[in-house]
Formats: sequence, structure tokens, C-alpha cells
Amino acid sequence: MMGGRPEQIPIVLFRPGREFRQFLVDPATIEATLKGSASSPGVSRQSGVATMDGPAIDPTIPMLMPQHPFLLTARVDDARTGLVTTWAQQCSDSPMLVCVAVPRGTEIEPLIRDGRTFALTALDPDDRLIPRRFNPPPPRHEDPFVGMRIMTAATGCPILRRGQFWLDCELVGHLAPDATHRMYIGQVLAAGRGDAPLPVHTTTRLSTLAAN
Repeated sequence: MMGGRPEQIPIVLFRPGREFRQFLVDPATIEATLKGSASSPGVSRQSGVATMDGPAIDPTIPMLMPQHPFLLTARVDDARTGLVTTWAQQCSDSPMLVCVAVPRGTEIEPLIRDGRTFALTALDPDDRLIPRRFNPPPPRHEDPFVGMRIMTAATGCPILRRGQFWLDCELVGHLAPDATHRMYIGQVLAAGRGDAPLPVHTTTRLSTLAAN
């Protein structure tokens, strides 16, 4: 503290309703910034807080996130369905957990919640048949697996043989944020490879791991 004024003061940068980061800034820097942005539209100021009214996410960033096409499937008694998603990711090692994002209001949601299970089949990115059959998701009471080569594992959920690999999961968690998708977390009970070839970089990585 010098001359009754702090050497640095905390600043929180956030989008409305969501705090992102707190850091320390010299008061002279703040004063110069506020003078320079006094007439800038879309920026509001409070003591020690800067807010942004407009979009803060570069629209190209989501496209750079790791993605892979999966067929998500679920079954309860004779009812079974599936949908194609690119938002599935491992989220724990022990036990092995995966998280998948599901659009609100789709037919598969009640099957996942009631059956407490789901399965994921990793699709060949060049596969055109599965996206045509499952995207958009098939209507209620329609069995989209008729005529397809499928198998079951621990949970009984349909698994495509034509995929690269598959994971059979028991539902252990469910998140419902105020957003377009809900998140379902599953513990992997069984997993294996399908008939489709793995990507070259994946095959090389597995060979390296086996050699070590």
C-alpha cells in the first residue's frame, strides 16, 4: 500500500452469469484503459469488473475441438433406437467413464434413463449409410436396426458390427444444464473393436504401445 492506494487491484473478467478469470492489474493501467474505452459500445464497466455484452467465442473454435462420429444406441425391452453424435469423450480412467451429449427431446433420452444403459459405436468417417439412417433420429416406434448386422454385449444395447470400435455402458450420471444438450455419463462395462479399419495414426499408436 502506497499513499493510501493499493499497488495492484483484483480484476475479474467474465461473460454475464459466468466467471472466467481473476487477476491483478496496476491502477494506472485501469485508468488508461477506461479513458480509452469511454465511448466504446458494447462494454459496460463496474468497479473492478469488466463485462462483455457481445459474443465472446470465436465461431471457428468449436470446429477445432476433437470430434469423431459415434452411433449412440439404447434399448428398453423391445424398444430400441439410436442417433449420430460427434460429442462423446472419455472422462475418467478408473473406473473408465465416458460422457456423451444428447439433444434435448430426442427419442433416445427416455430409453437411456429408463434402461440405465447405452452403447457407443465409433463410425468410419466415410460411412454414409449410418448417418442417412439415424440423422435425423428415427421416429418413435420405428426400429432402425432392421436388416443391419448388430451384436450385443453386457447391457443388451445394439452395437453395430460395421464400426471401428464400441463401448457398452451403464448409466452412472446425468447432467441437465440450461442448454440445447443433456450430458449422460456411463461406466464402460465392455469394449471391443468392430469390422471397420482403425485410422492409420491409431494403428501406429497401438503398435507403439504394444512394442513398449
